[in-house]
Amino acid sequence: MAFGAERSRRGQRRIHAHRRRRLDALGVARDVTSDVPKDPGGPLEQAVCDHLRGVLPGYGTGHDWLIRRGQLITGFDQYAHLKEVHALVRASSQLRISIGMDYLIKPDVTVGLAGVRTGTGLPPLHAAISCKWIIRSDRVQNIRQNCLRSLF
Repeated sequence: MAFGAERSRRGQRRIHAHRRRRLDALGVARDVTSDVPKDPGGPLEQAVCDHLRGVLPGYGTGHDWLIRRGQLITGFDQYAHLKEVHALVRASSQLRISIGMDYLIKPDVTVGLAGVRTGTGLPPLHAAISCKWIIRSDRVQNIRQNCLRSLF
């Protein structure tokens, strides 16, 4: 009788063999390498940025949109105060326990408004975009939590 890792490996081999049979039935060659990058997230985010630059009205005409990848929301007017909160939380173990450290959101793509005067001098955030190739329940929860955190 197989136990633990041995049992798991046997199951993985069966899954792999089944998958290979299905690919063979579809005519997928065995020696062809995939065009999909090992980490497709970056190219997807870049494609979203490029698309937005092409479709947002007024882009490049003076009323510019600030389209960026991986920027913390503290770089925008509405969330600038979180830099101070972060400094206080980092300095206090009690605050780290009660508040936590997961309130600083770094969306995959952000869209800000250039040339808009704000009290902080930072641009206002117009959109925070999450780019996912595959939607799994845990990732959907993460997107939902980020959305809720950004509202408060």
